[in-house]
Amino acid sequence: MMQNPDSIYAKGGRVRGKENPVKPDPKIVRTAVIGGMVMTKLWDEISKKFEAKTGYKVVVVARGPRPILDKAFREGKADLLTMHSGDITTDLVADG
Repeated sequence: MMQNPDSIYAKGGRVRGKENPVKPDPKIVRTAVIGGMVMTKLWDEISKKFEAKTGYKVVVVARGPRPILDKAFREGKADLLTMHSGDITTDLVADG
């Protein structure tokens, strides 16, 4: 059975009704990236292409397993999240 590819969710400004503690720079995309995408250099290639095409700078603020990414995203430290689908991902969406 084929698994779903990594899911990407974007959110800005508010996390669970609280003001984002870090004011985002409009030309920087803060990302939380699942470990495998970093270890294989896949994220490096995706980021380079995105930066070249858009002029935005991609900054990885968290990398590793899902619980680390979940924490960074809930704390408002990331604008973009990449992780495999699962309970943590579902909870992020359900929690808004």
